[in-house]
Amino acid sequence: MAWTPDTPQAAQFISVTQPLIEGNFQALDTWSQVDHSTIDSATPNANGYHYASTYFPLNGLAPHVFPANYTGFYSKTPTVPPLTTTNEIFCHFQNGDEKPITAARSPNLVAPNGLDGFGYLPGGALFKYNYILSPAAAVAQPYTYSTGGVAPAFVTVPLVFIQPLNTATVNIINILTSTALGFTYTLTDRTGLIQQGSFFFISIGV
Repeated sequence: MAWTPDTPQAAQFISVTQPLIEGNFQALDTWSQVDHSTIDSATPNANGYHYASTYFPLNGLAPHVFPANYTGFYSKTPTVPPLTTTNEIFCHFQNGDEKPITAARSPNLVAPNGLDGFGYLPGGALFKYNYILSPAAAVAQPYTYSTGGVAPAFVTVPLVFIQPLNTATVNIINILTSTALGFTYTLTDRTGLIQQGSFFFISIGV
C-alpha cells in the first residue's frame, strides 16, 4: 500500500485512520525488506540482516556527494581511467579520494607481454602486474606501465616486487630506476654477466 503522511490527525476517528496506519506499516515493511530479510523470517536471528549482496543504484556519471569526514560506497560509470564502460563500486575515503575498487583488468594473453593487468586493494591502493621477456643486453632495459583507456595511471609507486622465472640463468634482477611511469632493470647471473630472461612483477602504488 502507498505511504500516507501526516496520519492520524487529531480530529480523525479510528475508523478512518486504522486502514491508513495499517497501510503505512505495510509500506514500511515493503521498504525495509529491500535487500533485507523479512520482518517475519523464520530463520533465527535473521531479522534486519542484509542478504549476501547489497544493491547500489547507478549514480550516473557524477560522484556521490558525501558530507565532510564521511566515508561510504556508491556506484557510477568511470569518466576517467580506468574507463571500464561498466558500473563500478566506488569507495569514498575520508580525505575525499574516490577509488573504483571493483575495477580491474585480468590477464589478456596478448603477446609479447601477455599478463598486463591491474586491480585495486581494499584500502584503495592500485596494483599492476605483467610478464616481461627481456633481451640479453648490456644496457638497462625500460618498462613503461600501461595507461590510458582502461588502465589507470600511477601517481607514485613505492613498491615493485619481482619474481624471476628462468632461475637457471637469471639470479639477480636489478631495478635501477622506478617512477610512476615505469622502471628500468638489468638481469644478471651470479657472476654479474648480463643474461636474457623473463620475470613477473607486481607494482603497488596510488
